[in-house]
Amino acid sequence: MLRNTFFAQNPAADSRTITFRDIEETVDAENNTQTVADTSELPLDLVRAGSKLIARAPIVGANIHDISVTVTTNQLTVHKNSWQEAGDEKEHFYVQECQWGSLSRTIDLPKSIDPDRTRASLHDGVLTIVMPLAATSHTKIIPVKDDAD
Repeated sequence: MLRNTFFAQNPAADSRTITFRDIEETVDAENNTQTVADTSELPLDLVRAGSKLIARAPIVGANIHDISVTVTTNQLTVHKNSWQEAGDEKEHFYVQECQWGSLSRTIDLPKSIDPDRTRASLHDGVLTIVMPLAATSHTKIIPVKDDAD
């Protein structure tokens, strides 16, 4: 992430000549902090295992009451809502990469799934969503009738 942040701020930078000093210079001089961009989107992995799709997302520090999972036959949405206690006013971040607020992610699924048989669980900070593939296709051929009849 830090590399992506550096290159976004320094488009002329060459990855073969990057030095730690170059990265340090991207740190905000006024606040002397470095934050990672795009942290409001929840990262996740999606794999196919036999006749099911499995999504895994790291959701550290949340409990099951902070998480909502919504599925349709072709889309998955995961939302995590949490908060962070206010820190000591004397604290000053040098690096702030952790996302403590709300995270959300919606992805289109590559295969149709059965929402009624989908299950989600949270174990050791990893949300796992098991989505069985739909047994039948929802495609239907509609016959065209002649209006003259």
